[in-house]
Amino acid sequence: MFDGNYRTSQRPVTLSRRNKNASSKASILEASRRQREERLQRERQLQAAVTLQKSVRGWLTRIKFVKELENALNTAAAAASLDEHLRLLNVRLFPILMQTLSPTETTLVKWMSELAARISEYEARVAPTFKSPSPLTHFIVQTVLQLVRMHGMQPSAANCILQYCLALATSTRDQLSSATFMWKQVGWSRGYLELLETLQSMLAATNHTDEQVAALTQLLWKTLLDSTPSDKNRAIACALLLSQAKPFDASTKFLQNLSVMGDASLPTIYQVWFPAFVSNLTSKASSRDDAFGKAVQNIYKRNQANILMNAMDLYDSVSRNYSTPDPTPLILLLEQTTRQSPQLLLLCSIVARGDDVQQILEFKNGGLVAAKSMSNDDSENDDDGDYDLEVESASQPSRIAGTRTTGRLTRNELQTMTKLNRLYSSHVDKWQADVLAVLTSMSNTDMATLMELASRIGRPDVWLQWGVTILSKLSDAADQGRDAYVTLLAALLQTSTGLAPRQSSSSPLLTKLAFHQEFLEKLWRYVLVQLNNSSAPTAVLYMALSVFSDVFSHCLIALRDDQFLSQYTTMLGPRVILAEHVISQLRDLLYDMYWSRPVQAKDIWVALGTSLSPDDTLEALRGRLFITGSKLWGSLYERWCRLVRTSPFCSESAWLFPSMVTLMNDNAVAQPGQRRQNDMDVSMEIDSDSDDNDEPMSAADEENEQLADVFGDPKMARILTCIPQALPFEKRVRLFDALLRDDKAKTQDESAEMRAAMFRFTHGAEGGDGSRERISVHRENLYDDAMRQLNRLGPKLRRKVQVTFTNQHGALEAGIDGGGVFKEFIDDLISDAFVGDKSTAAHRLFKVTALETLAVNSDLPHEPTLLEHYEFCGRVLGKAIYESILVEPQFCLPFLNQLLGKSNTLEDLKNYDPEIYSNLTKLLNATTEEIGAMGLTFELNMGTGRSMRSVELVRNGGSITVTKQNAITYVHMVANQMLNAETAQATKAFLRGFRDLVPAPWVRLFSAYELQKLISGDDSIKAIDVASLKASMQYAAGYHPSQPIMQWLWEVVEEFNTDQQRKFLKFMTSCSRQPLLGFSSMAPAPCVQQIRLPDEMFIKDPERVTPLPTSSTCMNLLKLPNYRTKELLRKKLLAAIESGAGFELT
Repeated sequence: MFDGNYRTSQRPVTLSRRNKNASSKASILEASRRQREERLQRERQLQAAVTLQKSVRGWLTRIKFVKELENALNTAAAAASLDEHLRLLNVRLFPILMQTLSPTETTLVKWMSELAARISEYEARVAPTFKSPSPLTHFIVQTVLQLVRMHGMQPSAANCILQYCLALATSTRDQLSSATFMWKQVGWSRGYLELLETLQSMLAATNHTDEQVAALTQLLWKTLLDSTPSDKNRAIACALLLSQAKPFDASTKFLQNLSVMGDASLPTIYQVWFPAFVSNLTSKASSRDDAFGKAVQNIYKRNQANILMNAMDLYDSVSRNYSTPDPTPLILLLEQTTRQSPQLLLLCSIVARGDDVQQILEFKNGGLVAAKSMSNDDSENDDDGDYDLEVESASQPSRIAGTRTTGRLTRNELQTMTKLNRLYSSHVDKWQADVLAVLTSMSNTDMATLMELASRIGRPDVWLQWGVTILSKLSDAADQGRDAYVTLLAALLQTSTGLAPRQSSSSPLLTKLAFHQEFLEKLWRYVLVQLNNSSAPTAVLYMALSVFSDVFSHCLIALRDDQFLSQYTTMLGPRVILAEHVISQLRDLLYDMYWSRPVQAKDIWVALGTSLSPDDTLEALRGRLFITGSKLWGSLYERWCRLVRTSPFCSESAWLFPSMVTLMNDNAVAQPGQRRQNDMDVSMEIDSDSDDNDEPMSAADEENEQLADVFGDPKMARILTCIPQALPFEKRVRLFDALLRDDKAKTQDESAEMRAAMFRFTHGAEGGDGSRERISVHRENLYDDAMRQLNRLGPKLRRKVQVTFTNQHGALEAGIDGGGVFKEFIDDLISDAFVGDKSTAAHRLFKVTALETLAVNSDLPHEPTLLEHYEFCGRVLGKAIYESILVEPQFCLPFLNQLLGKSNTLEDLKNYDPEIYSNLTKLLNATTEEIGAMGLTFELNMGTGRSMRSVELVRNGGSITVTKQNAITYVHMVANQMLNAETAQATKAFLRGFRDLVPAPWVRLFSAYELQKLISGDDSIKAIDVASLKASMQYAAGYHPSQPIMQWLWEVVEEFNTDQQRKFLKFMTSCSRQPLLGFSSMAPAPCVQQIRLPDEMFIKDPERVTPLPTSSTCMNLLKLPNYRTKELLRKKLLAAIESGAGFELT
């Protein structure tokens, strides 16, 4: 026997014994199973027999009950008076009911259905006899309640429904009141829902006269009010009201029936009833209020479109006839509806971005929608009542593909902003296509309803009015209405979001919001509240900043610089939106998204109107802010670059990210052979939807991708190809220098040249000169010789060029070009081609603007070879940058923009011709009479002298007069003609030559004004860094830094004023600005060489007889005589630099 303790057996159990025990146990289990099945079969047979017997007995009983019921009703109907009628009912009918009905729910339901059928016929016969309401329903209700009390029974909801239907069969006030009384006594959850459903059907009925409808409506309302707690009746009443067709039309007399609830004016309905309805709709009902919550939900689900349409009518009516109400309840209702209906959300977003919904439907579905006539209502689904907006959502994954990794991320996970923008656009297109597929499967009536709703919801003036009103709440506490408004606005704009500010320039919603200063300020205050209240970024914060970024970026497109400075800087006093503050807030968030926790490709998704999980939605919203925030940051930086020399609105350090430690070396360039093989070999396919955009990349985007491939750290590559301003200028210059060195290692490889020469020598073959190009030029014909020999090289000009000068007698000048002669050649050639007063060039290809900067000369007559000259100039300037040679030309900002591949706008005109810019901006503020007096047309005179010509800004522009209405178009067209179109061919040729030497994405590491620094040094640094020059200086021909004359030299240079220091530097190096990477980066290194003077020169009048210092600018060499006093050195050096002396002046 088992005593409850487990013990190990003392004797071993053999295998045969175990097998025997197992066989015996199986037999016992099989026998037990058979016995159990036999017992269950007997029980089923017995139960079937009992059920059959009960059914037969019940059928016989029901026949008897029906016969007795008919006899009793016939007897009562024959009564001569009402009292006799009631007495007969009590005497004949009551005993039948009490003796026959069984006290069970099932039986009661059956008998009640029999009663309902018989009572309908009975009432039709007795109604003409008894003018007052029949008491039959009272009698039936009392009888059923007595049964309930006698047996302690709790009827189910079905009992209540049947009793209510019984009451409706007579359509009388007392009967409905009795039904209500019954619900209150015995429980009525589903009965209450049935009441509302029947109430709606009665209200929608059209087969009654006005008097009948009015009487029935009053009965229904009274029943509703009797059955609904006072704190819920307004929500129910508002739901029913809004579910009707044209509920506010006086002819329906609907509002008259609401008088039983007190004040039923439109303001009261909107301000009291409507918020109660929305609150019950959006909140989770408690168990006690479950019936009311379900009632509101049922009405809403069956009538979403009608309710939303009527709610907007109510809001518009109150706004038009009374004061502007709080839009919060309407916005909450709209958010609830769009969350359940992506179809409505998409149509609203299409309207918001200014597209034609019908055309998009036709385009996306191959003309299927064209066959659907909006006026044709013959669809078999059209008579299903009001359209239910809650339909199946477009298919979306429950989670974003992939999981977040913690190790080092690859290029495929950290794609460039260009690819992420395309990825986002492809997801938007896919979501739109999925939703449109559902739309086109709808009936014509349903689709028309949606489109009418979308056209009303997407109106820009509505969103502006709502925003100004709802964002005026200055409380820092969470506000459901403000959050819902921002969520809706973010959802409407998600199909307009993109990296380029002008990508959504046609959006009427963005235009309306962007140029309303009050709205922008209130939206920014809301963003600040979210920033202050959130210890960690939330979904609402991401949406608010995304909306602000979209709207503010749109505002910056057309905002003039003077308007920007007056509205968003402290120029005219404190402002709500300070550009510097916006930059600071965005910088912190973008630093997290670019560097600390970088946004990955799998985070880019359509967040709103989809079925993403909360966590994935948060990441998708963060990815969207990554795009929109970068767009706004770039727009502000572009304006800062334009204003930095005149009106900087923040310091340069405001753009810099905190310290970024990269896994690569300091220059972050992956040298050949050092790039990670797994990054190069891994598939570019993140998931099946990672790049569904079939449109080819633009040339600029392709170039950016190529640049990103150069950098080993994908995070750094993303920053450098999108927001390079986040890195200090000095670091970007070093990166650019690393790119040049990397390229020179391939194009100027001397070892490869030697190997090729040895191969040719040993094989007796002839060939080129390897990586060197040798040219010979005449000084008096420098430009033409250089163009003839260099322009044909194209990209091969990246090789080393060895220059030999030929003097005026045709003899070669002595010396071997080790780099210095080429530097002198480039200096002279650029002076000839760009700024030389005594140029050897046949054309003045560049002209000096009013700001003393260079621009393409648009006055030149067109010649077949003119573009070749501009192409050559581009190669020359590119060669100077490629060889890190600083040159003197200062270009105008519009031309530098074109070197970066950017188009110029009206605001760039002031950096080209301030006078024309001033006149055009005055035209924008001129009155109608003033503009008319000017007699302007859309025709412009360009050029000067014999090259003057007329240019039509639009077709037949000479016959189109400039008016107040089209003045802004005229102004922008003039700016575009002058800055872009007029010099387009010449600039394109220049860029073609320039990019042969310096690829376009390389220079995009810099802004326009930084590119000028790259060309000619930092002009903002007036004085030179004497300490750096002293540390980098080499000494030759007997000089040593410890000698007194060298100490005098540095003391004199330090005592020079700023202008004299720059002249000294130009005297020595041919450029007045110091190298961007410091004097240590100069090649050749700066050097001072001793020129020994005989002692006799210092005996008598040394100031007159001693020579001036000279220089070899090609070698950065200062040839300094060994003066005996500091004062003499000062005078001689000043005389040399002030006189403009230079190369080998004696």
